[in-house]
Amino acid sequence: MSKTLKAVQKGFTIIELLIVIAIIAILALFVINNIQGGQAKARDQQRVNDINAIKNQLESVYNETSTYPSTVSTTTLTGVEEGALKDPIGNQDVSNVTPVANQAAALAATAAADTGTSAGYYYIPYNCTGTTCTGYVLKAPVEKNTDAITGVYVVKSLNQ
Repeated sequence: MSKTLKAVQKGFTIIELLIVIAIIAILALFVINNIQGGQAKARDQQRVNDINAIKNQLESVYNETSTYPSTVSTTTLTGVEEGALKDPIGNQDVSNVTPVANQAAALAATAAADTGTSAGYYYIPYNCTGTTCTGYVLKAPVEKNTDAITGVYVVKSLNQ
């Protein structure tokens, strides 16, 4: 008997392999992008939590002394953990900006924070006499813009 059937092809063609590799690469890019986005969101949430912890302690100081401090540190805010005074990326301490005249000037201060490109928190006191102030603005740059936060997270003193 003679063989009349062609030999059966075994294995994959190069085109089939390239298609599979391309699909795997696209899926890998989606996964990596989602992981990186999640990490940025987590750092942003840490910034919001830190700024709110500092704000709560500043308001506690104000309730006790009727003034806000001219600088923020672990010695002026004894109820705040040292880690809350540091940004998750740069590990920089809160930048104490020189006191300004009013709230509008405080909101305009620290243009670097408005761009969201620098790491670190900013404390800008205003209406100061010596080491006591009647108001402040806290700023923290954020990496991911959301509906509630766009480039910078800002908290103002309750005593306006």
